[in-house]
Amino acid sequence: MRFSAPDYFQVHQALKRKGVTLQLLWAEYVEVHGDKAYRYSRFCDHYRAWRDRQRRSMRQVHRAGEKLFIDYCGPTVPIINQATGEERRAQVFVAVLGASSYTYAEATWSQALPDWIASPEAAVLLVERWILARLRHHTFFTLASLNQAIRELLEDLNRRPFQGREESRRDLFQAIDRPVLRPLPETPYEYAEWRKAKPGIDYHLDLDKRLYSVPHSLVGQVLEVRLTHAMVEVFHKGHRVAAHPRHAPGRFSTLAEHMPKRHQAHRDWSPSRFLDWAKDIGVATLEMTQRQLQDRPHPEHGYRACLGLLQLSRRYGKARLEQACAHALAIPTTRYSSIASILKQGLDQQPMLTLPEALDDLPPHTNVRGAEYYH
Repeated sequence: MRFSAPDYFQVHQALKRKGVTLQLLWAEYVEVHGDKAYRYSRFCDHYRAWRDRQRRSMRQVHRAGEKLFIDYCGPTVPIINQATGEERRAQVFVAVLGASSYTYAEATWSQALPDWIASPEAAVLLVERWILARLRHHTFFTLASLNQAIRELLEDLNRRPFQGREESRRDLFQAIDRPVLRPLPETPYEYAEWRKAKPGIDYHLDLDKRLYSVPHSLVGQVLEVRLTHAMVEVFHKGHRVAAHPRHAPGRFSTLAEHMPKRHQAHRDWSPSRFLDWAKDIGVATLEMTQRQLQDRPHPEHGYRACLGLLQLSRRYGKARLEQACAHALAIPTTRYSSIASILKQGLDQQPMLTLPEALDDLPPHTNVRGAEYYH
């Protein structure tokens, strides 16, 4: 008797559905072919032999909608800045549904956590050969234009029939994965990073070289910070106490309600105390301290830099700090980092014109004010 061979590709795809077994598929096969059907043991043997002849990626049985594999391609794609000619390499992210092999790809600037990762080797190889290889002679000037080209070739890849079959990845996705996938959440996922930070005496947190205010009563407390692409949120004992746009003009983000009354946030430090300390060191240090306090929206914004100067005087001595401030003013710069660099490299000990030794000898200048100005 001549037996009727099952379509083992369809058997393999059917096994990806939840609850479907070889026993069930054999019973359905017998109903159709009757006496020409294999016995169950032969049916299973033939299926396993067929499966073992397939590529490793085809042999695996993944339940519909159960697994998504992700990875980045090895090759990168150059993006050219039209204004400068500078080249930046884009990474190519790949995701593939386990059951249907339906594939997604998108270029990102990095493989860092906000862009994200894991591992489908066959799909990555497919994207490298059928998409990236076909784009190798193209020049891209933006990430958006690269992704548009990837989307067009991706559509072609998903509609291309499997070798020796009429079905495509898109066909299997529509038949197997899509019916069991849940709809996307109404609100897109937002990547957030959590940190712990302690505000300085200026009641600001230093996060990635920007300063964000918190209520001044929390100075010295360890706070939890949630950072997203757009926002900085600050929490104390589980309660949100501050929220700022993460990216905004200027280095400081200060909310008026966080400021103490009459700008007296700190009993130990005030502008007049900083100025008295600086005056004892020298003319250049005094002028540098004045500029730290007055070139800010609020005097407290300068406290951090003034405390930095105080630390430098303890580390290098008052005489060297005075010379470093004089060098910085001559450049001219008032940045704390520049003064620290001058001291570190010993530039303060190189010859230069000596500034007047007394404050009274300074020429009149609208930016030079006495300590009484801040009382």
